[in-house]
Formats: sequence, C-alpha cells, structure tokens
Amino acid sequence: EAVLIRAIEPVANCLSKGDGPGLVSKALHIDKSLNRVDLTGDTLIFAPGDRPPAATVRGPRVGVDYAGAWAKRLLRFYEKDSPFVSRAGGARKRPSPKRGRMV
Repeated sequence: EAVLIRAIEPVANCLSKGDGPGLVSKALHIDKSLNRVDLTGDTLIFAPGDRPPAATVRGPRVGVDYAGAWAKRLLRFYEKDSPFVSRAGGARKRPSPKRGRMV
C-alpha cells in the first residue's frame, strides 16, 4: 500500500514550488534510491512539525474516470482552505512568493 502525495506547502522559504508529485519528490530529496524502502523502517523519516493539525477534507479523486466505481470513492484528502491545494478546473489561490499575498 502507498499514498501519493501530490502537493506540499512550502515553509520557512525552503521551497518555491511543491505542487505535483515530481516537485514534491525533488523538494523532499526522494529519488529511485528509495524504491522498495520500508516506510516503517528508519531509512525514510517523516517527523511531525510544530503546527497544530488542520481540518482535513475528504473528497473524490480527480481525473480518474477510467477507474470505474473507484472513481467516485472519497480517496482524496487535503487540508481545508489551504491555498496550496488544486481546485476544480485547476484554479487555486496561492500566496505571491514576493509579498505573501493571495493571487
């Protein structure tokens, strides 16, 4: 079993873009050397941050019409009101990298 992380939120100016599995992998230095690594082992570690957990929303996956009955299953999870989550139709509100404003 696995989870596909499609976007991450940049914090502390450590990342300029984190939308899409390729950019997420690049930002987290995840490459093919980690193939078949046991996620319960001590090679790959994800530690909790100091932010309180946000409200999580559950919804249908996007762009998986080919999946038949599974297409409508609520298997997409994301942080409610996050400007870094893609919206229907590809629109999203995201802070401007220069001023921290929503664009």
